[in-house]
Amino acid sequence: MAIIRPASIVGAISGSIDSVTFARGRQGPIARSRPLKTRGLTRKQSLCRATYAAAHAAWQDLDEAERQGWRNVAFNYHRPNRLGVQSQLSGWQLFVKFFIFASHYEFITPGAPPTLQTHPGPLTLVPDFNDTGHCHLTVTSPTIVGPPLWELHSSRTWSSKADGPAKQWTFVTTDIHFSVAVDISVDLLAATPPLIADEVIWYRVRTARANYLPSPWLVDSTTVT
Repeated sequence: MAIIRPASIVGAISGSIDSVTFARGRQGPIARSRPLKTRGLTRKQSLCRATYAAAHAAWQDLDEAERQGWRNVAFNYHRPNRLGVQSQLSGWQLFVKFFIFASHYEFITPGAPPTLQTHPGPLTLVPDFNDTGHCHLTVTSPTIVGPPLWELHSSRTWSSKADGPAKQWTFVTTDIHFSVAVDISVDLLAATPPLIADEVIWYRVRTARANYLPSPWLVDSTTVT
């Protein structure tokens, strides 16, 4: 979905042009792809729909006091969109956001909203990608109480030049070992073809813990040796 900031050229727009539909949302004009009929859902689409349905059922199971608690927290929770404009979520939107996050890490989504604090992010990530098929990562974490999880995504640019992240991040592994070299060779080979010497691998890593929002991504790149 694209976000539009009106200027002197376009004052208002609505309707569809080819496969793009223009509408006006709570935060202003938006443009989004018009859905096309397909013969079947992919595994990822089916999983997303199932998670959303589970979130809807969980929201319905809350009593009114619990729903109001999520609305109260959402009133003070703002997030910037891609244009940097701050937008406010409803209680339902915040619940779904946290439900999806918790489901991803297999945390339990509480009936009462948690304290929405961002988890401290990873301090460093030392990658060792090579074309022999043996790849390791070492992640250092800030000193905190209890073991957090760290989540890694990697992306291949299929180029020897680090000109930016590729469009698709591939989930590789989730692990709780910090400051220890973790072998991701099997997971990486299952997700992508064998690595090629001198190609650039972009990666991002973040930490997570129950009752916290996940940390910001730590993003960098490395060259395959």
